[in-house]
Amino acid sequence: MRKIIHNSKQVCIFLLCAYLCLPQVLNAQSNYIDSLKNLLATLPDNAKKVDVYEQLSWSNITSWADSSMLYSNEGFKLAEKLNLPLKKMSLLRIMSATLGENGNFSLSLEKALDALSIAKNKGDEYEISNCKGFIGIAYFYAEDYKNAIANILEAKRNINFFNKNKSLMSGLLGETYFHLGELDSAFVYIKQSYDLNKKSNSHWAVPYLYLGKIAEQKNQLNGALSFYKASISKEVAQSDYIKGYLAISGAFKKLNNLDSSIYYARLAHQISNQTALYKYSYQASELLKLLYKQNNQIDSAFKYQEIMMTEKDSLFNRDKLYQLQNIAYEDEKRNENIRIEKERFLNKIKLYSLLIGLIVIISIVFVLVRNNRFKQRAYNLLQEQKTAIDEQKSKAEQTLSELKSTQAQLIQSEKLASLGE
Repeated sequence: MRKIIHNSKQVCIFLLCAYLCLPQVLNAQSNYIDSLKNLLATLPDNAKKVDVYEQLSWSNITSWADSSMLYSNEGFKLAEKLNLPLKKMSLLRIMSATLGENGNFSLSLEKALDALSIAKNKGDEYEISNCKGFIGIAYFYAEDYKNAIANILEAKRNINFFNKNKSLMSGLLGETYFHLGELDSAFVYIKQSYDLNKKSNSHWAVPYLYLGKIAEQKNQLNGALSFYKASISKEVAQSDYIKGYLAISGAFKKLNNLDSSIYYARLAHQISNQTALYKYSYQASELLKLLYKQNNQIDSAFKYQEIMMTEKDSLFNRDKLYQLQNIAYEDEKRNENIRIEKERFLNKIKLYSLLIGLIVIISIVFVLVRNNRFKQRAYNLLQEQKTAIDEQKSKAEQTLSELKSTQAQLIQSEKLASLGE
């Protein structure tokens, strides 16, 4: 009896702490985002402004997907204008994670692949591995766990990257193996991530959450509850609070503690509605409907049945919106490819024009050089002929002079002969 009372006190204390801390956590994050927005308004278009866009994108990634996409798109445009490929790659990865978290799986994968393309163009092996990890996360969100594990393992092969991100990578591997039903491998990697997280100053909810899930699989519900509570014992992402509350609610449901289960499901539903994490809101509503029905609170069960249907319609509409976004993105990519191909075609025309011009110039130069050589040869031939003529003329004049001299001598001889006679 004392043990039951003690456990009840612990539950009450934890419920009270969760209720009191939730607004403070939400306000703290809101203040941080407001400070970034104020800073953004004062900055010129430079690399620092891109950094602020990046931080705002990360800050909204697990709460307001539309805001995260807005900031990451603006940051991407500025990074493109400033020629900052690494920032473009980082913002594309944020877009991928945001879209995946909110159910737009195909576009999430496209953005991760675009980031990988930039990394490959840069030839940066570390960033290639990083992008492979994000591709794995995109597949994870889409519940394609085989492709997820393949890409995450490929990223793991880069020892430098894996060692720098060991806790995160181990956590990703662990949760993916869990969903593949490979609990032994899941436990090894999750435990590794958990131990590293405990030693660091940071707090990541995933290893705690999945150690709880593994314990729950083994029907160790009290141990599972301890891990679930530990996962949200410090400030974490909004989606992690929701996942933690839903996990706690599920464990209490199995323990047949319906009041506590309902409480945590309502907390999860509350945060989902305060943010834009619609899929979790639907999950919480569905769980609340079942809990109220099990607790014979038919009115409340019917209420959440209606809420669930409304949220289902909202999710359906968002799926339609995502399809339109995907079509628009594909159209944009197609137009971009057309633009690139057009630029390539124009560049080829310019190149060919330059080559043709160069060939024409070379041909003209060749003709001029050849003509010049012909003229030079003709000139040299004329010079030789002139020299030869001059020589012949000189010889002829010399011969004529000699003939005249001889003739004069002959005449003189004849005169002397005549005189002698």
